[in-house]
Amino acid sequence: MISAVTLEHSFAPASDSVLGVPPQHEYDRYNAELDVYFAKYEDRMRERWERRQAGLRTVEIALSLHNEGGVPATDMDVAISFEGNGALRTFDPRAYDHGPPPLPQEPQFEAQLLQNRIRARLTSGTPPFVHDVISTMGRNVSRASADTKGDQHRITWSVKHLKHLCHVDFEPVYFVFGSHADAQSFRIDWNEHAGNYPETLNGQLHIIVRR
Repeated sequence: MISAVTLEHSFAPASDSVLGVPPQHEYDRYNAELDVYFAKYEDRMRERWERRQAGLRTVEIALSLHNEGGVPATDMDVAISFEGNGALRTFDPRAYDHGPPPLPQEPQFEAQLLQNRIRARLTSGTPPFVHDVISTMGRNVSRASADTKGDQHRITWSVKHLKHLCHVDFEPVYFVFGSHADAQSFRIDWNEHAGNYPETLNGQLHIIVRR
């Protein structure tokens, strides 16, 4: 794979043309950046393989909260906890990919380098683009908050309001077993408390892992 990528991006010195020949320092710069590109490409291929292997050991935990009472519930705190040898994630580790590294810019002619310097000066006063920040203040269901101590794992959510006979879905969390030998069925303990209900509800869920 890497040899094919190396062949694809090899660069031979240009012959004489209207623009002349790129200066030697441009070839030196390109070759140095190309070495970095190949190293990053190898890292990405390794990460993709490791991610596929982790996907075989990943359990997705997607839960919903139902209100089967006769009145709406408010200011709810929901928590689940379980034991297991592995890593708890609030993102899907199977889909996490930075994408391929950027290719280095091919050797530039002197005229192109001059154009780049002029363009950089003209755009240097442009204010940076400010990304919109999505406020979470209006969310009815909070994002998962995960905490791990050794092999003990705990996830909490909060729900502002839940009408009776309705339900809310929590964003999934993911548990990646440390190895295939660690992958086994386990129990989840859960509890839920509403601000307008005096008692804390609790129970258990059983996750069955089939090899």
